[in-house]
Amino acid sequence: MVIDSLKSGGKERRLVELLKGFKKMPDVECELVILSKKIHYQAVYDQEIKIHIIERFPSQDPRTFYKIYKICKKFRPDILQNWDSMSALFVIPAVKIFRIKLINAMIVSAPPKLAAFSKLNVRSKLSFPFADVVLANSKAGLKAFNVTEKGHYIHNGIEIRRGDGLLPAENVREKFGISTPKVVGMISSFLKYKDYITYLDAAQEILEQRDDVTFLCVGQGVEFEIRKAGVKEQFNDKIIFTGVQKDVESIINVLDIGVLTSFMEGVPNALMECMLLSKPIVASAVGGVPELIVDNKTGFLIEINAKDVLIEKITFLLKNQDVAIDMGKAGRARVLEEFSLNKMTDNFVNLYQTLLK
Repeated sequence: MVIDSLKSGGKERRLVELLKGFKKMPDVECELVILSKKIHYQAVYDQEIKIHIIERFPSQDPRTFYKIYKICKKFRPDILQNWDSMSALFVIPAVKIFRIKLINAMIVSAPPKLAAFSKLNVRSKLSFPFADVVLANSKAGLKAFNVTEKGHYIHNGIEIRRGDGLLPAENVREKFGISTPKVVGMISSFLKYKDYITYLDAAQEILEQRDDVTFLCVGQGVEFEIRKAGVKEQFNDKIIFTGVQKDVESIINVLDIGVLTSFMEGVPNALMECMLLSKPIVASAVGGVPELIVDNKTGFLIEINAKDVLIEKITFLLKNQDVAIDMGKAGRARVLEEFSLNKMTDNFVNLYQTLLK
């Protein structure tokens, strides 16, 4: 496995979850190459695998090609899997020299449109021809990158035990100063393709009508400060920005509704975590989200920038607790059946076996 870093993010968490699954499979031996010292998921050190850290100065450091070559020469893997676009380029010489099967797993989202000269598009065009399989975490991702012949998708999986050992709800409420009976939350990085504007605008309009709900914004990113500054002062005690949090599941556990407004997604881990903990969802119908959320059953799917619809759906769920509870139960059942860690791990191993045959 080769990945750019293990900073906080969906594909990074997915990799760590997969390594956990491999521990139950004695016939799978894995080594991990991380092209950075940025490691948010410390659980990677508990997976009983060898970890190689390659620091790059600059990020396109050509010596990285040789360092990966040396690791492969010693380990001689049957399969090499890269997890992002930069690592997709760095692994090419090694896989060609040693005739290693290559899985390019850089597709982790489904952009509505790929700019011709964007890094993502250029690197995909350069690296896809060398791959034996181009892997995405959603059908929508393959479609967005126009992958057909080599394309394969495996949905994200979640470890069921992540719902165990949660902090008491009163502790979470005290930590973040939550005093209202109702809580709505969006767990997402503050990036340009995450639509915090619609979420925060909807939150403020709802708070103008009622004062019994708190809105949480869980995450960090380049747009964190500007979005925080855009909230009216009168709502500062009802719209709470938590920053990066390690115990996200305990925060989700106090939510009544999970929200994700976005312009581009794969299959979001944050929504799976909400569903695992029986929370109804209101989310933008982008990328692989409709592959996860069943509209009107496990939550509501809405269009991009649909602030008024978002307000309507959140308000409906706040008023109709029975419906919210039923949707939460249906969401948990769906995750347990279709998006478990065991199922994801089995799908990966089946892909490896098929590729080697």
